[in-house]
Amino acid sequence: STEMGEADAPRLADGCGTDAVRTRVQTLLAAGFAFVGGWADSICMLRYNAFATMMTGNFFQLGFTLVHPRVNYPVPQFVALPKGRLPDPVFFLMVIFCYFLGVVLYRLREARAPLETGSLFGPLLALLLSLIEVIDSLCLQGQDIMDSRWVCCLLAPIFAVQNVMTMSGGLS
Repeated sequence: STEMGEADAPRLADGCGTDAVRTRVQTLLAAGFAFVGGWADSICMLRYNAFATMMTGNFFQLGFTLVHPRVNYPVPQFVALPKGRLPDPVFFLMVIFCYFLGVVLYRLREARAPLETGSLFGPLLALLLSLIEVIDSLCLQGQDIMDSRWVCCLLAPIFAVQNVMTMSGGLS
């Protein structure tokens, strides 16, 4: 018999078991964000010798450049470093600062409108990532005017927001 009893009513009332679907979607989103973060860190390390999505490596790089300021990293052939660039410790401090700035901005917005924060930042992050990648690939690579590694400072707050969003229940 295919008749539904009262025991099926709670399951159907919420959309036929949407809790399981929601959990699966959230898990897939979290895995997708983790993959994007790892992919972005790999690209940033190859391009800029820095990390945009996680700050642990930048703290180590900062410490290393403070202790050994004269070490020259191998430069990939597609990254042109200008002659008058700032010292590496300043660069790593700025990347770390920009990351924490992204965390603060997200938390401030979350305090004002907790239910709307994810839907506001999600599309904004996608748009900013696309825009920064286009600017980096079309305008900054190979330019002697600006050290293209500073793009990492633009990426760091974006990935900070992504990390905070996925950790604080922003996907629910």
